[in-house]
Amino acid sequence: MTVRNTMLALYLAKLEAVSGTDAAPVAAEDAIALAANVDPAYDYAFRHARDVLIRGGDINAFPPLTPKGKMYSWTKSAWWRGTTGAVTALTPIELDAWLQSAGYAAAYSGAAGEEQVMYTLISTLVKTMTEYFYHDGVVRKGVGALSEIGLSFDVGGPVIIECASQGIFEGVADAALPAGAVIQTTEPPTATDMTTFSVGGYAAGVIRSFKLQTGNSIQRHDGVLAPDGIAGYRLHTRKPTWTVVLEEPTRATKNFNALVDSQADVPISWLLGGTQYNTLGFDAASAKLDKVTPSNDNGLPLLTLTGGLYGDTPLSLTVK
Repeated sequence: MTVRNTMLALYLAKLEAVSGTDAAPVAAEDAIALAANVDPAYDYAFRHARDVLIRGGDINAFPPLTPKGKMYSWTKSAWWRGTTGAVTALTPIELDAWLQSAGYAAAYSGAAGEEQVMYTLISTLVKTMTEYFYHDGVVRKGVGALSEIGLSFDVGGPVIIECASQGIFEGVADAALPAGAVIQTTEPPTATDMTTFSVGGYAAGVIRSFKLQTGNSIQRHDGVLAPDGIAGYRLHTRKPTWTVVLEEPTRATKNFNALVDSQADVPISWLLGGTQYNTLGFDAASAKLDKVTPSNDNGLPLLTLTGGLYGDTPLSLTVK
């Protein structure tokens, strides 16, 4: 018996030209280095119970109907990192497919040597992606996937992107790990010596951590004319939220409780990294502060700020 090793794995993701149509990702262009393995399970949208039907003297349960509508939900995480060269539509960042399938539209700008991409949230014409997950002799495939994205970092650590995708499961087959995978080797910037971090105009804070959730609610779209009954997935609602943990300032320095009372805008911006094409910036002009929670770290007072992001353009992520 051959002993298999699921840590011998490769994950590929590629945006689809036609939603639900296999984009055929390839190892040389679409590989993403994951921070943890994937649970590659799938389920069925439509199942029927093993009913006991009224049929003469037979009181045994009848077998269920054949299940239909294969679907999956895969949660992955990866370190954010830029590229070793110009950030363009032809050479996007490693996690571009994740971001765009979560409703972040990519806009490229900048002259040669100054290229950058800005991701902002959209609600219509959101792109879907195809995902392949190989692990030691087996490949599982999914299409038409939309995602929910979380972004977080703690002091001293990298930016972690967590992607929870939902899509139509295409099947599982024996397949060797594809050769020629190109994995980004760029060193991810860590949350140390950040260029800037400002929350509500307070730029001198000692920041411990930051977390952003896109807040996408994804719904399955069913129909009798669709293959196996699943017509695809759609974004139903979105409620972006954020969390900042910092050392507590005096009220004279910054009164965050007053910002909860007034519901004034609490703009948030930060810039991480200093290497060209490996620098990530965040801006949210229309943030609101919902709650201020005090705590302490061995006697050092801390505050946890939690709130939401609102407006037509609630946030932007810029890679430059």
